[in-house]
Amino acid sequence: MLLLVLASAFAVGVDFDALDAAIERCDRAAVLPVFAQEMRRRSQFVSHAYAEQARISAERAELAACRQATPPLAADVIASRQLALDDRQRVLDDARPLELLRREAIELKRQYFLDHCSTARRKAD
Repeated sequence: MLLLVLASAFAVGVDFDALDAAIERCDRAAVLPVFAQEMRRRSQFVSHAYAEQARISAERAELAACRQATPPLAADVIASRQLALDDRQRVLDDARPLELLRREAIELKRQYFLDHCSTARRKAD
């Protein structure tokens, strides 16, 4: 379930081309909502990522205990659970660098908007 939440955080991503065009026009009405919503989205991403990592860690500990139990859990059950955990960890690991790139892009665009539009306003005066 959480994998879908993390994946959907990028599926409803920002249209960077449209954002760039709005920045060039200094279209505050188009640009400011994107920047305002970003902090909420980031907060949600971090909360979901933390919760998923905590669940994966707990399940890994449980699986390790199953391996050491007497009698041990069947090898195919352990292998299946391990594969599922590995898949979840990969999805989370893939989401993190994408999140960092998105943050960097939004921050650079926000700074450019502030610089560009304040300079454009000064030139118009």
